[in-house]
Amino acid sequence: MALDYASLLARDPFPPGEVWLAGAGPGDPGLLTLRAAQALSQADLILHDSLSGGAVLRDARPDAEIIAVGKR
Repeated sequence: MALDYASLLARDPFPPGEVWLAGAGPGDPGLLTLRAAQALSQADLILHDSLSGGAVLRDARPDAEIIAVGKR
């Protein structure tokens, strides 16, 4: 079955009810992948460790619930 590239592009990359995991590297928002930045901008809930807070979360939705978990 061949991939229909146009339909893949038209599909919502973040449908409701999905969980996405993204690495933030050293915490520099300029190093996030485009998909990770897009996921952060659309997420209802963001769970992050303390190493990836701050600038990485600047593009989160204003109404997103943001919870620090894990490493401190």
